[in-house]
Amino acid sequence: MKKIKIILALLSLMSVQLISQNNIILHSGIAAGKMKLSGIEADGIPISNSMQYQLGLSTDIPMRKGWSFEPGIQYAWRGFDIYQGTDIVIAGLPIGVGAGLRTRAQYIEVPLLLKYSFNPTGIRPYFKAGLKPSYLRSTYIKTVADVIVQLEIGRTDINLQASEINRLGIGAQFATGIDIPFGKNKISIEAGYDLGFSDQLQLPIVNLGLRNRSMGLQVRYALHF
Repeated sequence: MKKIKIILALLSLMSVQLISQNNIILHSGIAAGKMKLSGIEADGIPISNSMQYQLGLSTDIPMRKGWSFEPGIQYAWRGFDIYQGTDIVIAGLPIGVGAGLRTRAQYIEVPLLLKYSFNPTGIRPYFKAGLKPSYLRSTYIKTVADVIVQLEIGRTDINLQASEINRLGIGAQFATGIDIPFGKNKISIEAGYDLGFSDQLQLPIVNLGLRNRSMGLQVRYALHF
């Protein structure tokens, strides 16, 4: 209950900040990277990462001399696959067989970033960095089998109320990009790196911890009122 109150307080704070500012930034992006596994069963596991997606809102609060504070809120989709397979020979033909797990998770994230812009007007290169608390909203695991074609055997929704699930996480975000004027609004193109600090998800089926490491690209559109 205490964790739920903390995340609700953060979400309320972000809502007030967004409503009270004269600019709203809409952003969407994709990312690819490595979901870092920890635990006694992590070594040697053949893991492949799925693409990650983000969609959110933020605002840019001016401070002084090129500095600003950029709080926001976003919804993120992440996941990875664990797969083991081999080839068997039937009638002289190699046939691939295997099985695996597809893990997908959805997060609510609250980036709290300091931003420095290098030009006061026109096209403005910038750099920003800060903390990014997150809240695990839902996750599931799909079991798949591969015999000539890949078949989905079943889906397991993870019980997020279990004691081994850490729904609150903390990480850092680093990004660089350019702001391009578009009338009184602006368009931004941004590349960034996410570094997770905490084992946010302990998967009960494979006994693994999960941290995010990813590089991504975002397109952002700022509306000025």
